[in-house]
Amino acid sequence: MTSDLPLSGRGSTWRIDERMLACVSIVLVGIRLLISMRSRFWLDETHTYWATNGGFGDLYSRCVAYPLSIAYTAIFCAIRELGAHQEWIFRVPSLAAFALSVWFLFGLSRRLFDTRVAWFTIAIFIQIAPVIYAATDARSYAIGLLFVIVSTDLLVRLVESPRGRVAAGYGATAGLVIHFHLLLGAILVVHLLYLGYVFANGRRIRVSYLAIAAMAFGVVASPIALQGLSAAQHASLHLFQPPPTLLELVQTLAPKRLAVVLLAALFLTLVITRKLGWKGRTWNGSHVALSALWMFVPPLLYFLIARVSNFEVFWARYLLSYSPGLALCFGVAIASVEPPLAGYLTLGLIIANSAMPLLSPAQLRHTYNRGDWGAALAFVEKETAGDHAPVFLRSQFIESDREEWRTVPLYDSFNFSPLTYYPAMAHWIPVQLTFTPRQAAYLDHYFDTDVRSARRFLFVSFTGPVSYLPYLEYFRSKVGASHVRHIGDFDYIDVFEFVK
Repeated sequence: MTSDLPLSGRGSTWRIDERMLACVSIVLVGIRLLISMRSRFWLDETHTYWATNGGFGDLYSRCVAYPLSIAYTAIFCAIRELGAHQEWIFRVPSLAAFALSVWFLFGLSRRLFDTRVAWFTIAIFIQIAPVIYAATDARSYAIGLLFVIVSTDLLVRLVESPRGRVAAGYGATAGLVIHFHLLLGAILVVHLLYLGYVFANGRRIRVSYLAIAAMAFGVVASPIALQGLSAAQHASLHLFQPPPTLLELVQTLAPKRLAVVLLAALFLTLVITRKLGWKGRTWNGSHVALSALWMFVPPLLYFLIARVSNFEVFWARYLLSYSPGLALCFGVAIASVEPPLAGYLTLGLIIANSAMPLLSPAQLRHTYNRGDWGAALAFVEKETAGDHAPVFLRSQFIESDREEWRTVPLYDSFNFSPLTYYPAMAHWIPVQLTFTPRQAAYLDHYFDTDVRSARRFLFVSFTGPVSYLPYLEYFRSKVGASHVRHIGDFDYIDVFEFVK
């Protein structure tokens, strides 16, 4: 049952309930997403575009060589084949998947608990930063998250009302989870633990149904076995950060903004009513167990893997599979607090949290703090149009430290994928991510040829994941420190001018 709060008006009474407040937050988040949809691509989105540069015939080999979801890239390629080019069009599948995720999570929350918990759950779910980012990201995460939720819903149905069609549906959707991103597959561990819990508590599922689910999963998931092997073999390439700390794990399980909202709501409730308590509920034990497993297992699993191995998997986007579980657990907790005013205050603060980013539209750009390559490349093209000054363009990909990319046409190079979507014309001199003695010899060659007669040259680079300072020191040694000027900053993509 939904509780409500009466507000007196002239001759009538309005009632504000959880549904209304949650819907307000959904509308505000929707506005933010529509603003973000129109922004330019960031690096990884241009990677997806590059993978479709050879059409469907080249798609599989590109997705295996530089791991991408084959299923998602096929969707992206189909949109491109229809003649689409604007960024927002390629983001529509992710936005649609996000909307469906909210819908299915609401239904699942209501089935596991009740309608009041469901409204709290989706209001919290749409506040989780990686979820919001994935909703307008032209990559596979939002669709993968949708299948995380749908497969979990079907698993609950399979446990509670076993049928062959449900078993097949579960197996297929669980397979699609890893089709859209391998690392969202942590949800499968959650599913296995949940099955172990319900079996331990006496519930049984016919072996034939489990076999159907396993076969459906195998059929759907088997085509990406080669891609998974390739990704595992090259995992050591992506070691940019130290292992995660215990504090990072805690912040993952209790995101700062959400924690502040909940604590503030509880504090205000206590100040206003002078009382605060916990209402005992007779929730289904297996449903509570599923929610807890869903929240805790993926972060803990990837935390341990990142601590003991070379796999850098403890990144927010790789942990997306836990976000519905986080929302469920927080939703149950809020619904269990007495008096109900705590719930209203929580939703009111969530509305404020949803609206605050609208006060800083620039921060809603999808490239914010991630590099606006479209703007940077357009700036360089205009800046050098008159004198055709050479431009050293540094790759943002660690794969560029391998030498074979030099044989690939620049405008079809994975390592310089922003040029695939934003084909700005300039006298480009591509350079790898890491400055090495061999790279210095490569640069010396260009200073003896292309740069020799030029009055100036430019250097364009993102600030990470490896520092560009060794490059700056090298270029300064060629012209002197007083002849260097920073002429552009495009969401952490820096442009330097060196005058000889």
